[in-house]
Amino acid sequence: MTWLPVAAFVFVNVAIVGLTGYKLFVRQKTANWPGVPGVVRSSRISFDSSADRTGGTALVEYDYAVNGRPYHSNVRTPDDIVVGSNSAAAAVVARYPAGTPVTVFVNPADPADAFLEHTVVSVSGTLFLLLAGNAIAAAIAIVYNVMF
Repeated sequence: MTWLPVAAFVFVNVAIVGLTGYKLFVRQKTANWPGVPGVVRSSRISFDSSADRTGGTALVEYDYAVNGRPYHSNVRTPDDIVVGSNSAAAAVVARYPAGTPVTVFVNPADPADAFLEHTVVSVSGTLFLLLAGNAIAAAIAIVYNVMF
């Protein structure tokens, strides 16, 4: 059963490279969407269903108009991948208080499809995830080899 350590390394690397590739694809796809003026309707920290109030994510709702037609959205980034802590969510909420004017990036083919912040693809973040993921996979390999 020596396949488990190898599978852990392969899984970690494929997952991280896949996530980075997805973020790059989304970034390229939405890079030329035009910006229109909008206004933040509300912002708050939304918690998952756990009772201990962990896993908070920032929920920013905003209004905008395209060709005179009003729209409403709560999509902050086009990839919609939210990773962070309650403090990170609080920082986002602090950046977008109600009434704040914002630029909303709008899909020209479907104005209901919009977001506030372009996807960020960080080389250092990707390298950190690769290092951390491979460290975990290495720990799994070491434990597996000691136990079996």
